[in-house]
Amino acid sequence: VGALATELTAPPPPIPGFGPPQVNTAAEGGVFRVVGATSPEACATFCTATPPECVGFSYAMRNQSCSTSGWSPSFTLVSSPSAVYYPRIRHNNESSVAIAVPYTLEVLSAGVGLRSGPLAEAFNANLIYLLKFPVDDMLYWFRQRNASSNSAGKPVPPPPGASWGWDNGGPDKPYGLRGSVAGGFLMGAGGAVRWGGSAATIVELRTRVHSVVQGIKACRDGDGYIMAFPKNESTRHENPDYVTSWVTHGLLEAAVAGEVDALPLLRGHFDWFNAASNLPTFLPPAGQTTPFGVNRTGQEFDDGHKIYLIYQGLIHNTRLALSSVGQQQDVDVARDRYEEQWWLAQLAHRNVSAIWQRSLYPHNYEITAIEGYMDLYHITGDPRYLDAVDGFWAMFREHWLHVGGTVAIKEWKFYPPGSYYVDTTGEFPHGSPTQKNCSLNPAIPDRLRCPKDDPKCKTCGHSTGETCGQVFWVKLNQRLHQLRPLNATYAAEIEQTVLNGIVSQITPLPEGGDPSTVLGIRQFAVLHKTKMVLSNISTCCEGQATRALGQLPEYIATVDPAHASVYLDLYADATLSLSPLGHPSYSLSIDTQWPANESVSVSIMQAASAESTRARQESFGMSIMVRIPHWLASEQADVVVTSAAAPDEHFVGQPGAYLRIHRSWQVGDTVHFSLPMELRVTRYTGLTVIPGYDRYAVMYGPVLLAAVGGAWDNDLDTMPVYNVSTPANASSWLRRASGQPGIVFEVASNPSMRFVPYYLVQGEVFEVYPGFV
Repeated sequence: VGALATELTAPPPPIPGFGPPQVNTAAEGGVFRVVGATSPEACATFCTATPPECVGFSYAMRNQSCSTSGWSPSFTLVSSPSAVYYPRIRHNNESSVAIAVPYTLEVLSAGVGLRSGPLAEAFNANLIYLLKFPVDDMLYWFRQRNASSNSAGKPVPPPPGASWGWDNGGPDKPYGLRGSVAGGFLMGAGGAVRWGGSAATIVELRTRVHSVVQGIKACRDGDGYIMAFPKNESTRHENPDYVTSWVTHGLLEAAVAGEVDALPLLRGHFDWFNAASNLPTFLPPAGQTTPFGVNRTGQEFDDGHKIYLIYQGLIHNTRLALSSVGQQQDVDVARDRYEEQWWLAQLAHRNVSAIWQRSLYPHNYEITAIEGYMDLYHITGDPRYLDAVDGFWAMFREHWLHVGGTVAIKEWKFYPPGSYYVDTTGEFPHGSPTQKNCSLNPAIPDRLRCPKDDPKCKTCGHSTGETCGQVFWVKLNQRLHQLRPLNATYAAEIEQTVLNGIVSQITPLPEGGDPSTVLGIRQFAVLHKTKMVLSNISTCCEGQATRALGQLPEYIATVDPAHASVYLDLYADATLSLSPLGHPSYSLSIDTQWPANESVSVSIMQAASAESTRARQESFGMSIMVRIPHWLASEQADVVVTSAAAPDEHFVGQPGAYLRIHRSWQVGDTVHFSLPMELRVTRYTGLTVIPGYDRYAVMYGPVLLAAVGGAWDNDLDTMPVYNVSTPANASSWLRRASGQPGIVFEVASNPSMRFVPYYLVQGEVFEVYPGFV
């Protein structure tokens, strides 16, 4: 509508109580109003008749209504249809954050050590990956920005080091996501070194973490600004949300690792950010869902409201708010600037379109916003947030999780509920379309009537299993576990996603292994033919994966100090200090080779620093909460507690629940139990079908298996399994491979074809959903 594009002919006048007016022609609003309308023209008439609130509209033909959008009047006014913003002058509330709904469980940040097994091997490999980040390279753009801002416009020589990876381009060429490499490193290294140790690798990483934090401090502006991109680019590209979140996550992890300057740096920066006069120009849009999406190009991406993945900005404010330097201003900005009330309502009402068709852009990064809303529930107690979180969790788990717990939605293309695409292989850094068995294209309105031989009807190349999404899913379930500790479902979600979607993304490094085999981290958990190549360019997925890999010890157990309880959430060969429960003289030793072996023993041990005689003789009260997994192959778990001071005690645990063992414990007491697993198959119901054939995936307990060693059929584009009459009954065609350690099954009719843990697959050809012929 021409009236909406009218340009100002004179500078807008100042308004008392508001900052300098800002012109931005790419305007959309943060609130919306729905009105009845018989045509788009009627929408336009309504919009132009209600200045200054209306800055645009969208028309829905299905129900003949339009949504008019405008800024929240609490903070901004639009003085004309050409979108002049008057940012209201904010006075930051520096009071501390009050927690309305305390979590029952605490996440451990020290005192856990992994000894052996898949988690330990992935943790060790991550340490080697992190050594690939030189300090000068990570600080390159921080120093460049600092020098340029103090040069009085004169050219400045380049700083030491080099700019590479996503700092130097990535998806936002030619600008780059400057500062994201340092943020990714701090996320991973800060998470890893907190567990202690004197190994040379840990010592070197701790030194680099300190050097990066001090380098950022040296480049800080007088007003607290610390980012690597210039202030005048704070409203552009992914700077205010993606990059700022990465640096925030990184400094928060560095703080937990003992860097005393990390939190003050964040506090100073967000004092600037929360009061920035241009903050309103990147509020979330008022639009709800769209059937065809929008292009990530041009002015709509470069400026203002349509910053890419705007919703991911919520998380940096909520995480800071929950830190020891958090203030109410961080909560206020999260609620007033980033909150999308329409989205909360749609998620609470279980509208799947609000996930896969949301505007602006559907992606698994939506989970980061859900994490933020969970934080806001924790802080405020507002039930709207929890209702939305529960709605999102239920829909996402049902429709966008592959078997094994990897995510089945990504940016750029549409991923309808239950689409579960597996039409991408991993030969190239960003995947490669298979060009076989291509899926029906959901962007074709009458796709159901589209001729199957019409190329427009089908599309390939739906990347899936993005590592970022797996990490976000784990973090969301961790919060829900803290809130509802007796619901074992959340720990089960963490377990399968960690094994199949995070540990699987790096080459394992066993004790004494060759560090040169650790080449990088995979961006996607591809389920078809070949895994993604290992990359070392600090992609989004590398940053989140190294964060999760460094934090693997924290998923082993959680504690409830108020009830003197320790929850055993994941099973791995590990040690666990009982200091968080007030017993620094004692620790737990979890002795197991699970999942290769089903036996688990948990013993009370004397801490190395304890007085030997006294610690051995004393006893203390505590509850051990043993998670009995839902995938258990038996109807119940028989648990035995042995003690030199008392007869054996027997307990029975039910699958899918926690078993509470409360007693007086002393050194040497041991809990014994087994976790037998069984094979189960899942029939493929997604859109990447092989005409005339069924596809099945195989799980062994929570471990996703992949077929290897069979012949690849190029015509069917799968690794077929032949001569199996009942594929739904795995025990009828799979058997343990004799003489093979660990988890290895072979096809009875073709012993050369085997099913092995997906997390162990590296360069070989494989298939998760083979076709059965």
